[in-house]
Amino acid sequence: MKKLIALSQLLFTSLVMAHPGHGMADNNWHYVFHVLFWLLAVVVAVKGYRWWQAKNKSAE
Repeated sequence: MKKLIALSQLLFTSLVMAHPGHGMADNNWHYVFHVLFWLLAVVVAVKGYRWWQAKNKSAE
């Protein structure tokens, strides 16, 4: 649970840091950061879904 909280905190603080006024301004790194953020979010969602499926399958 601690790892999940730390990961979600990292993701949300990273999202805030990606906007103008926080060091990246409106340049290409801003958009690269957003792409990486959403790719990571998708990976986490897919991993969570697969874990949930495996957990439910093993419970049967």
